[in-house]
Amino acid sequence: MVEPLLRPVREGDLEACAALEAACFDAAEAASKERIARRIAAWPEGFLVLEHEGHIIGQLNAAACREPDLARESLKDMVEHDPAGETLVIFSLAVDPAWRGRGCARMLLERFVERAREQGRRRILLLCRETLVPFYRRFGFHDRGPSASTHGGSSWREMELELDPP
Repeated sequence: MVEPLLRPVREGDLEACAALEAACFDAAEAASKERIARRIAAWPEGFLVLEHEGHIIGQLNAAACREPDLARESLKDMVEHDPAGETLVIFSLAVDPAWRGRGCARMLLERFVERAREQGRRRILLLCRETLVPFYRRFGFHDRGPSASTHGGSSWREMELELDPP
């Protein structure tokens, strides 16, 4: 079997990335195609995809910020994005349900963290459901507690990974 390929997002990936987002999140939580297009256009460097035989089976997208408020919806529209920001905020880590349990999320997250360290970033933040807290802890994230975010009408936990100084 051919191993999945981890690569930067490309302009032509929009449709597949939007479909994957819709397949992995509730309709109220999933980023719209327009929002994903904004993320790709604003900062393709913060968007990784995992491809297998021409099909996108995983994605991770983020923004760089100075002092992000994870509860602010405008953050997800790249309003606060600053490529020089010391903090990276992961918006979405999505893996095709047929590919879950095969290390795809690990591949995406490990590469993203590695790049953040190479770039001299200070921390990575994200929101997740309570059930995913143990997953992110395995990568060194700590639980900052409940978030004020009500994105999609759901309850979220704020997770943080402090990176080693360069």
